[in-house]
Amino acid sequence: MTQIDKTQQKQARKEKISMAITLKAARVNKNLTQAEAAKLLGISKDSLWNYENGRSFPDVRVVKK
Repeated sequence: MTQIDKTQQKQARKEKISMAITLKAARVNKNLTQAEAAKLLGISKDSLWNYENGRSFPDVRVVKK
């Protein structure tokens, strides 16, 4: 693995963590449970949990909501 690849991986991890923190902060700021937020977004509670914990990224359509 080249230094560029390692740098790109580190940046991707930072972005993933940032997205997770932002999503959770937005939900908490609105005083919503994961179940309530997931219902409003039209996704499963498990999907929201995965997004908030950096396990996966939401689709752009979900982020826009």
